[in-house]
Amino acid sequence: MIENTILNYLNEHMLVPCYMEFPEEAPDEFIVITKIGASRTNWIYSSTFEFQCVSTSLEKAATLCETLKAAMDDAVTLTEVSRARYAGDYNATFTASKSYRYKAVYEVTHY
Repeated sequence: MIENTILNYLNEHMLVPCYMEFPEEAPDEFIVITKIGASRTNWIYSSTFEFQCVSTSLEKAATLCETLKAAMDDAVTLTEVSRARYAGDYNATFTASKSYRYKAVYEVTHY
């Protein structure tokens, strides 16, 4: 399952924990991985992932997002991944709760 492959890869390459859902007791900084789409053509799969980079300030969330993008750009080193295409990122802070986050989107072609 590509979700586990990406989760394990990021937990090995990031200095913050990565999860598939928001943890009940969240650390100050972490990343949540969500698969938001998928397709298949000739048995080659493409999955779209959204990564929520959560931190204690907007600047730290943006910096964490940049670190995540560098790691995802290198995900092509995985045997199962043939392409990791950056599709954009944006500020997704919840201003009412001051939950600072950036979201990045990647399309991953995999086998």
